Amino acid sequence: KEKILKYRFAKDRNLSLGAAVLLDEALKEKGFREKDMIYLENEKGKPEFAGNIPFFFNISHSGTMALLAVSDFPVGCDIQEEKDADLRMAERWFSEDEKRYVFAGKREAERKKRFYRCWTRKESFVKMLGEGLARSMDSYCVVNKNGRAECPAEGDTAYRFFENTLPGYYLCVCAERKGGVGWRLR
Repeated sequence: KEKILKYRFAKDRNLSLGAAVLLDEALKEKGFREKDMIYLENEKGKPEFAGNIPFFFNISHSGTMALLAVSDFPVGCDIQEEKDADLRMAERWFSEDEKRYVFAGKREAERKKRFYRCWTRKESFVKMLGEGLARSMDSYCVVNKNGRAECPAEGDTAYRFFENTLPGYYLCVCAERKGGVGWRLR
């Protein structure tokens, strides 16, 4: 309740409440309740639960949708409402291969789609690592030379993307290859 009331606008409070309901439902499946959990932040500031519970989660919301990703291993997610994409953001924040991929789209609608696919991949990856925007977004690439999704590796750990779209939304979840992952939308 305290977290929800910190938001200034009713829309943001509603999205936060929706995300909390999703998290509580996922925790119930593991025999826990969100209201009983003690939140901590790891060394990078990412929220987690006290008690070494093998339950990793990440939340994102945009527009009127909230997304929850859960896994037995670190996980990150991002959802973006499709709006008029400011492609100057790609020029500023994307790697050279990502820029080529985005601007290779023949029409504006295709360039916008490619932008959102890269953006949600990048966000889900850094959120999975717990780094958020502390890592320069152009320091890693989420497409290969052919424009296909390619998740960066960190040391010996390989990751993968799970992508989907809904009418008006793009979403991506990033998790370790060895881990199972589930996601829910509300």
